Order: sequence, then C-alpha cells, then structure tokens
Amino acid sequence: MAIRSMCRSLQAFAGFALAMAVLLTFARAQAPTPGAATGSATGTVVDVKMHDASGRNKDHLSSANVPGTNHGRVACAWAVNHVATDGLGHEVGGGLSTAQMAEALAGGRGRLVPVDKAPAGCVIISPTTGPVTGHVGILMDGTGPTRRIHSNSSRDALYMDNFTVQKWFEYFQDKKHLPVLVYELNK
Repeated sequence: MAIRSMCRSLQAFAGFALAMAVLLTFARAQAPTPGAATGSATGTVVDVKMHDASGRNKDHLSSANVPGTNHGRVACAWAVNHVATDGLGHEVGGGLSTAQMAEALAGGRGRLVPVDKAPAGCVIISPTTGPVTGHVGILMDGTGPTRRIHSNSSRDALYMDNFTVQKWFEYFQDKKHLPVLVYELNK
C-alpha cells in the first residue's frame, strides 16, 4: 500500500512539474524581448499547408482503431500529428500526449502567438496537466469567438469541426483550468 501511495504521489508531482514547465515556457514566450517581434503571426506557407490538410481530413479521419487511444476517445494529439504529416510531411511531436506535444511546440517546433492574431492552420492546445485531460486542435478561418476549430471528437472518434474559440476557452480554461496556447508551426 505504501508503495502505491508513493507512486501516486510521484505521478501527481510529475504532472505538476510538467504543468509548471509549460506555464513557465508560456510566461517566457509572452514576455517581450527588447527589439523582438511583438508576437504577430505571419500566415506562412506552413500555416496554409496545415489549414488545407485539416480541411482534407475533416469528417474523414477516424481514430476509432488507433492503438493506445481507447478507441479514439483520447486521440486528439494523434489526429493533429496525422494532419501535420499529411500537410507537412512530419508530425508536430509528442506522440499521443498533449503534454508532450506542448513541450515539443514550446521547445522550438512552434512559435507562441496570440489567438486573435493567429492565422488559420495554427495549433491550439490545452495540454493535459496532472489528472486533468487536455485537448489539441487546428484553428480554421475566421476571427473572434465564433472562429472554428478542427479536432478529434472523443465521442465520435472522428476529426471534425467541433469547437469555436469561445467554447474552447469556456471549457478548457474556465471549466478545466488548463492553459490555452496557440502556436504557429515553424516548419
């Protein structure tokens, strides 16, 4: 019993440490560097390729039989990696884990941008923190709170248009208390 309790405590601490690392990376990315860009997005060829790949996979990409995803119930990172492979020829990173994908993005795979300045094709992520399950998707066309997001539906095991920016913030930030980060991929 003592070993199980100690393992649970270590797992909780590891989740907390990961969350703090992601938040510190986010805070550092938000702090302007003298002479640096202000965080405005560029709308690069990478963004266009991600946007187009997301559109191609919408309502077609099924995660129901993907190993390790509980029949598509925890397959959002897999779906975004699949879309990136389709559009860019390689994954974003992190395998099936939103926490590890956030680390890959913060570690140089992407550039943090404000959601209101993010071009279509950017990755929006609320990484899993401790026992709180996160999510990841792709920002699509539009602006403001009604802007659409494509991601894997846990209920339907299908990559689809299933969030708006407003609903994402309400659910992941306000209800689950997870950070909402938007990254423009750099390659």
